[in-house]
Amino acid sequence: MMRGTTVLFLSSLMVVMTMASAAEYEVVLEDFSSPKLSWSTFGDDHMGGPSHGDFRIGNGVGVYDGRVGFLPRIAGPGFIKLDGSSSFDDISTCRAIKLVARSTTPSYQGFRLSFGTEHDPVTQMPYIKGHKAHFYLDASVPSTGFQTVLIPFQDFSLDWDPRTGDAVVPCRDDVEFCPDLATLQDIKKLAILGEGAAGDVNLEMQTISAVECGQEPMNFMNFPKDVQFVEYEYTAEGRSFFGVPFFLMAAVAVIVGALYWKQKKQQRTAPNFYQAVETIDTTPHEAGYSLELAET
Repeated sequence: MMRGTTVLFLSSLMVVMTMASAAEYEVVLEDFSSPKLSWSTFGDDHMGGPSHGDFRIGNGVGVYDGRVGFLPRIAGPGFIKLDGSSSFDDISTCRAIKLVARSTTPSYQGFRLSFGTEHDPVTQMPYIKGHKAHFYLDASVPSTGFQTVLIPFQDFSLDWDPRTGDAVVPCRDDVEFCPDLATLQDIKKLAILGEGAAGDVNLEMQTISAVECGQEPMNFMNFPKDVQFVEYEYTAEGRSFFGVPFFLMAAVAVIVGALYWKQKKQQRTAPNFYQAVETIDTTPHEAGYSLELAET
């Protein structure tokens, strides 16, 4: 009986995992093997600063090279920026931006990505636009190997410090600064930056995509604050199991639990010669049996 219920639980779990995977897709924003965006560079060198950057595309890779220098007027590092513009597909049902890239400067701490043209009125600077997020590369990956960087939408904020690029109030802390529906339906602009940290910058990109896309628009009010992304699937501590969101796991557990108790009840009420002289224990088991079944 225990083995049969375990098989049923695992079978149900596989069905849920398959359904969850089938319902998700990604939207390619730029593929440098067949680029569709118009790219241009900008930096504090246009304002007399020391930073500079250049961009080229070759062999299916977009290569952004430059250096961020010290900018006396802000008494800190300046910035370099790579802007991509065109018409964009709707990414309002997605949950993160995925960047497939490599770098000869993976330890650089000023990589950022921004999208959109929304303005934060708090800054009172009309040229400060877009939702921005910090991202990091894994320095343990060889510079010749491409790695996948995932940036959840909750890391982006409209409220960021124009001197450093750091978020003042992240989206995960206040939905007012999260990407709005109109922005996600057409981001209009996409940018890669070196900002808030001085040093050499190198980023070689294959693709930029929006991932974990589904059927319904993103609802930041219902998005778990501690979400983490791993490769193509997201996990939230205490809210997932093998990449399956906890609420789906709970649904499977309820179904399997109902079937389990139904069969137990039938066993207790059915005539059985060997049980005729035995006392049947009808004390309910404690909650959590579905986890025990999964471990057998």
